[in-house]
Amino acid sequence: MVSMSADERTPMDGSMSGGAGARVMHGVPVLESERLFGTHRELIIMRGTDAYRLRITSKGKLILTK
Repeated sequence: MVSMSADERTPMDGSMSGGAGARVMHGVPVLESERLFGTHRELIIMRGTDAYRLRITSKGKLILTK
């Protein structure tokens, strides 16, 4: 059995938690790339007035460019 941290979402052993709630690993939120990209191979991330392009390469790697 894995003991849970105070917020009940982060296992103390650093493994990822499952379930319907928000997922975290080592205290950092986890998002599946499929959820971000959907059926697309690239997306634009806005941070203030700066635009960043995140794309999936033909070999399945993620590339972030400004």
